[in-house]
Amino acid sequence: MATLLKRSVLVLFCLTTIAATPGCAISKKDCLADDWQTKGYQDGQRGKSPDVISTYAKSCAKHGVTPDASAYAAGFDVGIKEYCTPEKGFSEGEDNDSYSGACPADLEPAFLEKYISGLRVALDDLAIEYDRDSIELDRIRDHKDWLVSQGASHSKEDKQIKYLTGRLRSNGSKRSSLNDKIRRWSARL
Repeated sequence: MATLLKRSVLVLFCLTTIAATPGCAISKKDCLADDWQTKGYQDGQRGKSPDVISTYAKSCAKHGVTPDASAYAAGFDVGIKEYCTPEKGFSEGEDNDSYSGACPADLEPAFLEKYISGLRVALDDLAIEYDRDSIELDRIRDHKDWLVSQGASHSKEDKQIKYLTGRLRSNGSKRSSLNDKIRRWSARL
């Protein structure tokens, strides 16, 4: 019950501050539907931050509607418990999905352990992909060198080299991002 009260206070605070969060707009139809408990449940089940209600409040204010913070918090509390499981943590990590940090303190350690394990699997998959692309790039460069020595056209190989070089650069960025996530969330354990 204390958690629900704390969550309600947080939600009310967010409603008064109305901090905008990109990508969380709500339609006029949803504002008027007046089923804030279900909306809270769905947001919790998706692992969204409870702060998202402040964006709903801002959007709904344009339509003269104020979200029911208590109903939203009650639904959110149920939904977030379904989201914050070790199984969901692993799945979210393996898919390299973002984690908003919304899990309650008692559920977060088990969720994060598996989330980090899933991120490591995603990192391993990227490393395998990188190695595969590097081997292919070397093969194409060797073939291009042979074509050049024969005086043949190599424009197709140039395009492939450019494409694979871009993939390798992108892969490196993704792996760097994953390592950052792993470090950030590991520090929270």
